Amino acid sequence: MPSLSLGAQLFADALEHQKAGRLAQAENLYKQVLAINPRHADTLHLLGVISYQTGRPEPAIGLIRQAIAIDRKKGPYHNNLGRALEMLGQLDAAATAYRKAIELKPDYVIAYDNLGGALWQLGQPADAARAYRKSLDLKPGRPDICNRLGLSLGMSGRMDDAIACFRNGLALAPGDIALHNNLGNALRALGHFDEAASHFRKALELAPASGETYSNLGVLLIERGQLEQAEACLRRALDLKPDYAEAYRNLGNVLHKQEQFDDAIACYQKSLVLQPDVHGTSTLLTWLHYSQHHSDDDILAVARNFAAQVERPQPPRAFTNRPSPNRRLRVGYVSADFRTHPVGFFLERVLKAHDPAQVEIFCYSNTDFSDEVTERLQQAAHHWRGIAGTSDQDAAEMIADDVIDILVDLAGHTDNNRLSLFARRPAPVQVTWLGFYGTTGLSRIDYILTDNFVAPADEVSRFTEQPWRLPGCYLCYSPHPFDIPVGPFPSIANGFVTFGSFNKRLKISDETIAVWAKILHQVNGSRLFLKNTSMAEADSRARLTARFAALGIAADRLTLEGHSPVAEALAAYNRVDIALDPFPFGGGTTTADTVWMGVPLVALKGARWVGRMSQSILAALGLQEWVAENTDDYVALACRLAADIPNRPDLREALRTRVENSAFCDGASFTRDLEEAYRGMWRRWCAAQVP
Repeated sequence: MPSLSLGAQLFADALEHQKAGRLAQAENLYKQVLAINPRHADTLHLLGVISYQTGRPEPAIGLIRQAIAIDRKKGPYHNNLGRALEMLGQLDAAATAYRKAIELKPDYVIAYDNLGGALWQLGQPADAARAYRKSLDLKPGRPDICNRLGLSLGMSGRMDDAIACFRNGLALAPGDIALHNNLGNALRALGHFDEAASHFRKALELAPASGETYSNLGVLLIERGQLEQAEACLRRALDLKPDYAEAYRNLGNVLHKQEQFDDAIACYQKSLVLQPDVHGTSTLLTWLHYSQHHSDDDILAVARNFAAQVERPQPPRAFTNRPSPNRRLRVGYVSADFRTHPVGFFLERVLKAHDPAQVEIFCYSNTDFSDEVTERLQQAAHHWRGIAGTSDQDAAEMIADDVIDILVDLAGHTDNNRLSLFARRPAPVQVTWLGFYGTTGLSRIDYILTDNFVAPADEVSRFTEQPWRLPGCYLCYSPHPFDIPVGPFPSIANGFVTFGSFNKRLKISDETIAVWAKILHQVNGSRLFLKNTSMAEADSRARLTARFAALGIAADRLTLEGHSPVAEALAAYNRVDIALDPFPFGGGTTTADTVWMGVPLVALKGARWVGRMSQSILAALGLQEWVAENTDDYVALACRLAADIPNRPDLREALRTRVENSAFCDGASFTRDLEEAYRGMWRRWCAAQVP
């Protein structure tokens, strides 16, 4: 048939044009072939390839799927369908297409390579490594695959294997800059700093204008504690590559360590503008709460931006939960902090006090680490599930299979959170509580558990969730299991008053330092005792001492100590007469430990949640008179308490007794209020299910 002969010639000519890169000519000829034979599968396929090659993935998917409908057994069709799907970000579907291509053609090297790339982007580095390994087995001698395999193994925690892959790649291509950088990063992760530095320097010899290498070297210098040199490297990286998001992020980290907190925030913001990132957005959101120079609107905007990244459109979930308002509830708690951590301490009495007739407790632990607190929490829970390393999809299916009625996030935007899991809405009612101090930004978290002090009724606009206020403090304290008695005021023996704060250095703002300096000036001979992890670092001590010196406070009036184990840290409170709460971010766990050890606390009423946690705790103890309305009142209150010490020798022991007998330590009463809150949320959901 002449038409068939013509079609075959047109197809051959089109293929030659495509191989030569003349895509417009090839596309025109392929269309002529289809005009003759609309079911020519190879033409449909190659026309689809041209579509994604020219940045048009949607029509490419349609064309290649037409080819597959005609001939399902050609591996290249499925491989190229995967590439088009990947361009649209449909990574799960792309991985499925690559696997089909491999099923049809088991020695398909490119499909294994593409599958590895899709799995890497899906956050499945171990599976990606297996795909890359197969690609390398089928076609040895490819340094690019050695590189990608090494990255996947490194992300899977197999750092020694990753290093071997990078070394193999360098044996094949000694001048490969990416391999030198990646090998350097792997060696740095194992603490082999000198060898890592040698590879970064080799990369700079090969490419002196490499911003990536300067950034990598900067990170190594941060870990070595050489902060000024690290800053110089990172600024050089940005001179060479001004749009380098990772370098801005790393510069933010070094500025944060140098206690230039607002400058660090600015770097993080720039990084996220250049390269949106879920984990980076969470970190930025956490840091913003420490700053007096960023508004609640700033915080809410970043939280909503986070939600926009994780709350992807999904079909409505058909819940199988029985909408009976009074039945026993299945409540799930999600956290990486079921351990020696503030979340673990505040949760312990609650788990133990839950009424098994009212609630069945499931704990979903996002860590493999455990300690004595973990063991006690496991004993208190009815069911314990490990979800560390489990994908959001699999974890969501696990929770749905458990038919959880109320799923409670205990992390917010803190490290190792699983907010992206909550974005899939695996439970009909979702709540955030305890681990954070503000909105998550997620529309799919229904409620935030709070109280009238940290989140008053007129501040509802600060949350994407609906605030549900508990009648007292939103926290329930579990005293540490150490028999550490409360000592007398140390000033009685010392002859001078010691003010103190054991809050982290990040909370001690310049404004806080200025107010504390005023107190030291007004209370003759007084000292200030600061204890936190940063005070173990000479540079941090020097910076803080210089700040006080600029305000007229000599170094000999400061006692600066690093971190101690919990029992030693609690005993150290017996060396403090009066505690001073920092601002704008005050104490939470630290405040609880302070009053437990009988130390009176001066707090400032804050402008947002993080500045009101101490107020909430002190209100639960009936001690709101220790909360100042402004900084002048704060100074006056500290001075008044210092002057009153000789008249109150019994205050410290009485404060311990007050804490023990307060609602703040009453796990049974607190948990009844919490269960009533859960019941109210559940009844609302049940009512909404009635047609």
